[in-house]
Amino acid sequence: MFTRLLILLTLLSVPAQSAAATFRLQEPEVSTLVGQALDYVVDQEGNWTADTVMNLPANAWTRSQVSTPNFGYLKQPLWMRLDVENASTERNWILSFPDASFVQIAIWKLGPNGPEHLYTMNRSEGVEGRPIPKRYYNIPLDLNPGEQRELLVRFLFQTTSSVPVTLEGRTSFEAHYFLDTVLQSLYFGIMLSMFFYNAFLFITTYDRSYLYYICYVLSMTLMMLWVRDWLALLSPPPFILTAETCNTFAYGVLLFGGLFVMNFVQSFHQSWCLRMLRRLCVLCVPFTASLYLYDNPIFNQVALVTIAGLMIASGLLVTVLAYKQQRDRQTFSLLLAWSCVMLGGMLFSFNRNGLLPQTMFFDYSVQFGSALEVLLLSFSLGDKINSERDQKILAQQQIEESEKLAQQARAVQDALIHGQQEIPGVQIASLYQSADTTGGDWYGVFHDETAQRLYVFMGDVTGHGIPSALVTAAVSGAIQSLVDVVRSSAQTRQEALETIAQAVNRVVCLTGEKTDRIMTMAFVCVDLVSWEGTFLNAGHRPPYLVQDGALIPLICRGNMLGVVDAPEFEHTNFQVKGGTTLFLYTDGLFENQGPEGHTFREKQLAARLLKSEGSDPQSMMAAIKRDLEHCWKNARISDDCALLFIKFERETQRSTAINA
Repeated sequence: MFTRLLILLTLLSVPAQSAAATFRLQEPEVSTLVGQALDYVVDQEGNWTADTVMNLPANAWTRSQVSTPNFGYLKQPLWMRLDVENASTERNWILSFPDASFVQIAIWKLGPNGPEHLYTMNRSEGVEGRPIPKRYYNIPLDLNPGEQRELLVRFLFQTTSSVPVTLEGRTSFEAHYFLDTVLQSLYFGIMLSMFFYNAFLFITTYDRSYLYYICYVLSMTLMMLWVRDWLALLSPPPFILTAETCNTFAYGVLLFGGLFVMNFVQSFHQSWCLRMLRRLCVLCVPFTASLYLYDNPIFNQVALVTIAGLMIASGLLVTVLAYKQQRDRQTFSLLLAWSCVMLGGMLFSFNRNGLLPQTMFFDYSVQFGSALEVLLLSFSLGDKINSERDQKILAQQQIEESEKLAQQARAVQDALIHGQQEIPGVQIASLYQSADTTGGDWYGVFHDETAQRLYVFMGDVTGHGIPSALVTAAVSGAIQSLVDVVRSSAQTRQEALETIAQAVNRVVCLTGEKTDRIMTMAFVCVDLVSWEGTFLNAGHRPPYLVQDGALIPLICRGNMLGVVDAPEFEHTNFQVKGGTTLFLYTDGLFENQGPEGHTFREKQLAARLLKSEGSDPQSMMAAIKRDLEHCWKNARISDDCALLFIKFERETQRSTAINA
């Protein structure tokens, strides 16, 4: 046993014999790889002729050990020697080189008088310069039964130097070529259908996922057209595309594939791997330019393979992490799609290098993998779009429900606001603009006919929206009840306002604790007999009295409502004269900004109020509203704003109204 192993190791260490092993043609109905029957030598000088090669010493030749020899990137010409013997009754044989990477293939027949040139095929000539005007490089061989022929072939490459060489009968070749054409047409039909279908969807939706996807499908289709040599068949010779163009399509596949993955999963997952994939996508642009600006094919090929490996690994890792986090059909389909195209590419590579048998499945594994990938990506994209559409519909329904509830809340809130009333001797005008459907500002005017008092309230809850509106609703209900309570008591104006303020504070403490809201409020009581008034402040902006050509602020301090259980309030008394206007407001009047950052200032307010003195409240309100529209323009306000004008008529008019 040991002796046999030693002999085997010795035989493997001996260089290949110089004499070409005769390949026997026995199965015309099968396309057979003949790589292991090939001897090869590299023309390091680049100027050998067929005569030079025929006279090379025996030890210059090396026997191929694989079914499909591959020499990486080879700039020098490669010579191969093949000795065939027809051991069948078939006469018509086809020697085929099914690869699109050759710049030139020249073939000679060795005879007693030396090498006889048979054909020279250049890629730049397209299919017109080929003995069989079809895709790939195919050479007819007419061999009599039992005839033996030795062939020399010279190769020039423009990309990696993979040399698949097959032999089969003419009938088998035509059948295989027809089947190949049908399968390739089906594949490209699927790719183009997906391209146009998704292009139409992009036009209708303007979703970037579709844009990246159709660019990816287009790049993949163009690259496979080059790899499968369809461009040589479809393009006239002046427009035959080079290897640089094929690599450009490959970079397009990587770039748009990476952008598609990022756009697809970034809403689900963010990671360092996604950021690395983004940087690799950026690198695709300068490396594509280097194909045309930097004439170093080895560097360009190594760069393409390196970036492709990194991007494929990053894309798969990103998809795996996104699926692990999301666990949905879309990311699972995306993961399955990338796995299919990677598996197809690996099987095709192993097949071309003789590591897998030459079957239809392995021959078309790239097409099978990429077709499945495109279909799965279409499913993923469609499923994602449908899911997003359903989410948008659900969100829209929720928004509509929220708006409906907000409108109902606004209707309730409007009903709770006591503003416009018919009160003898008093004219009232009010304005309320909320930053949301519902707001946190509230005002109320209550007339105690028995005691001839006018109670005026202006409040501002922090924030806006439904939570603030709930607090104002609670405060409104409490004040209406409290006004009825103080009506039946013999309290002074100050005592009545203090009672109402303390009770409202308890309400705000209870409701504000749940909604995280506090409130400011101005409490005013005016005696319509003595024409004296009292203002109690709970952290609110001071009201103004407009009388006798002057603007008088009612200033006093006080705690905000809802902060402490027993706040302290200050009050101030004032005298109401004939024609006096009381103006109350919330801080939204001065805090809201226009599109250019402009705000309504207190100086503008003072000038407007003094200018409008003597006017009725409706006219004064209209003038203020015009000023605000000029300042805020079309900008949406960020804080609620409430204004309240109360004008007391002349004493003679008031006396007449009261006596009546």
